[in-house]
This record gives sequence, structure tokens and C-alpha cells, in this order.
Amino acid sequence: MAIRRIAVLTLMVIFSAIMTSQALGQDLVDVLLSLEKINKRLSQLESTQKQDIQKLEKQIASAEPVGGGGSNQAALTGAIDDLRAQLNQLQQAMGNYQTLDQSLAALSGRFDSMEKQLAEVRSAPNPTSSSMIPPDLVAELRNLTSEVKTAINKPTAPPTAPTAADNKNALSKYDIKIYGFVKLEAIRDNTEVVKGDWLLYANKGGTPQSKQEVFTMNARHSRIGLKMAGPTIGTNGKSNALVEVDFAGGFPNSSTAARQPNIRMRNTWVEMVFPKWEVRFGQDWALTSGPFPNTASFVVLACAGNLWMNYPQIAFTLKEKPMKFSLSINRPMAGDLKYEEYSAGDLDPVDNGEKTAMPWLMGRSWLTLGKVTASVSGHYGTKKINDLAAHGHIVETYSANADVIFKIGKFGFTGRGFYGENLNSFLGGINQGYTTDSTSVENIAAGGGWAQLMYDFSDSWAATLGGGLDDPKNSDLKTGMRARNEIVYANVSYKIQK
Repeated sequence: MAIRRIAVLTLMVIFSAIMTSQALGQDLVDVLLSLEKINKRLSQLESTQKQDIQKLEKQIASAEPVGGGGSNQAALTGAIDDLRAQLNQLQQAMGNYQTLDQSLAALSGRFDSMEKQLAEVRSAPNPTSSSMIPPDLVAELRNLTSEVKTAINKPTAPPTAPTAADNKNALSKYDIKIYGFVKLEAIRDNTEVVKGDWLLYANKGGTPQSKQEVFTMNARHSRIGLKMAGPTIGTNGKSNALVEVDFAGGFPNSSTAARQPNIRMRNTWVEMVFPKWEVRFGQDWALTSGPFPNTASFVVLACAGNLWMNYPQIAFTLKEKPMKFSLSINRPMAGDLKYEEYSAGDLDPVDNGEKTAMPWLMGRSWLTLGKVTASVSGHYGTKKINDLAAHGHIVETYSANADVIFKIGKFGFTGRGFYGENLNSFLGGINQGYTTDSTSVENIAAGGGWAQLMYDFSDSWAATLGGGLDDPKNSDLKTGMRARNEIVYANVSYKIQK
């Protein structure tokens, strides 16, 4: 850019100086033409460099994960080919800069000749020739030639490819954040529980399992997620997406299965958010889920007073402070035979819920006043369940739930209660939803809940004491079924501060 500025200033002086001497004028014209060519070449190189960098940025911005090994490899190969082509263009630009250096060196020699001629003009004995050139004009021309030579003789830096920081900036405009944690659990049970590292309920007394002590360790509840902020929508809307997985998706059929847990999709959704409403598509927590107890157990009091589950859904939310209302339609996942069908090779079974051909409806409303948040929620759906004679029966599933969260000083409290029928799809009723005989299918009603008290010793240290209960209706149970499940838990935690 400095060379262009000097060239313009030189042009103003050169036209005045050309009138003084034919020889000097011809040299100045040659220099002017050389500067013009160099300026054009600089513009071309600058434009080429910008285009190359823009191509790289676009390539980086569009480099999204591709599902499947084969398509992912093909995408990676194409990206490498594009980068190689762009690298070749940058290498060509570097060669052009070397040619430019040679041209500038030659131009520097021309300016040496100009300075000599200027010195001769100033010392010429012919007063007519000397008087035709104003002294201040000659001095300014000499200063300009010196400035141009200084700029010319500076090393010309070749273009460089975008750095890692440039690549980060190119990606950061899309606001992509990776999060997660690594979790190791070491568990000792004085009696074998159902099921393994998932603490659902204890085995009945008097059974071999109830007398068996167990020690296990696992890291399969470690989690990784990706949060993405998408493009804006209109004048006041925005879009977001989330993909979250862990390794709690079961185990392969192997003698070493415990160290080979399967990856599992937890929540994956995209949403459109506006000031007064939002809509979310994908798999997310059921609207009847949460808040969750502060416990190290992965299943967070499932079968012990806490109803929860993740469902594919479309959820619509209205926001009007201090309240919020949500309604969702959900896949009716109530396949009680899914584990048998999974072992038979059916990886996406259509069972009791889907066979009704109707989605499940869920709703929730929240009220927040200061440090107190309360909500009520519920769901309704149907299942098609066979009796022992293989005749199908349409039965209902529903729940009503209420919860409250508040904090006073260092103390905090969370409580939640529920009542409903046929709740095994939400790990309620101690995972029992109905009973069958040769002619009928009958629902099992259940109620329960959980509560906890928390105390913050400091920003890092905290303690929790809580308990939960899941109590199916005894008159709905048959002999040998689980009638009551209770849990008491306590913990002290330390949070590492940033």
C-alpha cells in the first residue's frame, strides 16, 4: 500500500520535471510505467491472496461431521484435495512475489540513475536549463525518490496461509461449543441390586442375590455434547441445536462386555427461539421429567419416586414472565417386549405404544417468583397390550406431577410428587405398569415422590440429604410383585472452581 501512495505523489512531481530535460524526463516516464505495472501486479496478488483465504475459510466453515464411515472418508479426501489446490495457488503467489522482488531491485537501480541526473541538473553551468527547474521541486523529487527506494528495498513478505488462530476465528462465528465430563464410579453393595451399576431396587430377601455382596467400577456414564448456535430468524429469533451422547446404551454379547459399553444418544434437538415462544424438534427430556435429585446415581431415583425419560418429540413453549407453558407430542415408546426383540435383531421395535397409532401428549407449566420455582406437569397416552391369550387391549397411561425448588441463604430445598397409572415407561410403579391374565389387562396405579435438603458450606463445598418413595397400589398387584421401594441418600461434594 505504501508503494501505491508514493507512486501517486511521484506522478505529480514527474509531470513538472519532464518539461526540464528530455533525458531525465524519459527516465522518469520509464519509472512511472514501472510503478504502474508493479501496482497492478500488487493488486492482482492481493486479490488472489484474499480469494485463497476466503476459500479456506469457506471450506473450514462447511466442514461438518458426516454420518457413516464411507461418506466421512470421502468428505475428508475431498477436503484434502481442496486444501492441496489452494496450497498450490499460494505457492504460485509466493513465486510471483519473488519475481516482484527482482522488478523492484531493477527499479531501485533506475532511481539511482535519476538521482545522478538530478545532481547533474542542479550543478549544470547552463543557467537557462537550471532556472527551468525550481529548487524546491528538485528537492521534493529527490526526497520522493529516496522514499520510494526505501520502500522498494524492504523485503517483500510472501502471502501466508491462514493460521490456527485464523481457523479458530472462522469457526467461532458459528458459536460451536463442546462440553462434557469424564466420570468414574466405584460402587460397593452389601446386597446385589437391580441392575448392576443402575440402582433401581433391591432384590427380595431370602434370595441368593440378596445375600451377595458386589463391587463394581465403570466409566460408561461419561458424557460429551456439542452445542451449536445457528443463524438468526427474522429480526428477533435465533436457532440452536444440541447433540449429546454417553456410553450407557447397553453392552455387547461378550464375556468382556463390562469394558465395552455401547454409545447412546441422550438428547439431540434443534430449536427456534423467539422472545415469547419457542419450538423444539428432536429427542429431549419428557416434559414430566425434572427437577432431578442431587445424587451420584446415574438413574437418579428411578423406581424410587422420580419419574423421568427421554423421548423423541416436538415441543412448543409459550413464555410470559413469571410463567411458562409447554406442550409436546411424543413417540409412544412403551415396548415392553423391546429387550427380547432387540436380542432377536430388531433394533427399532414397534410395540405396545406405537401400535395404538397415536402419539402421547405431555404438558407442563412453571411459575417463578424470586428464588422459588414451582411447576405442575402431566402426560396422557394409550398402549395396546396383549393378554395371555394374545388378544390386544387398549389401556391408558397417565400421570400428574408437581414440584417446587427454593433457596434461602445457604439452604436449598427440592421436592417432587407424582400419581398415575401404567407408569413403567417412566420407570414408575417400581417399573411395573400392568397385570395380565387370559382375558384382561389391568393397570397398576402408583404414587410417590422424593425430597432433598441441601446446604452450601462455601462456593466449593456442599452437602445433600434426601429420600424417595415409589409405592404401587397394593390391590392392583399380584402375588410376588414389588409392593414398595424406598431410598435414603446423603452426600458431600466438592466443586473445583475455574
